[in-house]
Amino acid sequence: MAIKFKVIEKGQPGVPGGGEKKFYASANMSGEMTLNGLTKSIEKISTVSGADIRAVLYAKKGTEKITKAYRKYKAKYEND
Repeated sequence: MAIKFKVIEKGQPGVPGGGEKKFYASANMSGEMTLNGLTKSIEKISTVSGADIRAVLYAKKGTEKITKAYRKYKAKYEND
């Protein structure tokens, strides 16, 4: 399965005028995939079981929620 991407140019952060410009690939999303569909796609190219794949994906989703909550907490109390 090919991954569609576009090339974007980025400057150095914090440098006036952007500093040295570099080019990066940026993946283009063309739709959504269900957790079941993603599990089956990974399962086809891996020796890992579907249950193990789902466990990792659920853990990743939980980690993102924790990270988001931490950032919100930090932003609220960092400026006090």
